[in-house]
Amino acid sequence: MTTLNAELYDALIAIKVPEEKARAAAATIPPSELLVKKTDIPPKEQIATKADIQALNTRITMLMWMGGIAFAGVFTLLGVVISLIV
Repeated sequence: MTTLNAELYDALIAIKVPEEKARAAAATIPPSELLVKKTDIPPKEQIATKADIQALNTRITMLMWMGGIAFAGVFTLLGVVISLIV
């Protein structure tokens, strides 16, 4: 079910737009409460910059390498232990 923008619908009816066309047009526009307002936008201090994202990407890459090296070390030790047992 769509939400009808009552203000737009009333304005269209006031200028003699046919009711079905006014209803269809008003249904396509969200009510003003749902629109983004200037107060909804976070301040610049809270927005991530390209440098912030690059720094995170670098840290994630480093963590992936560390995990891979640890994974390889565990399997190497496992191989050594198995070769000593067999």
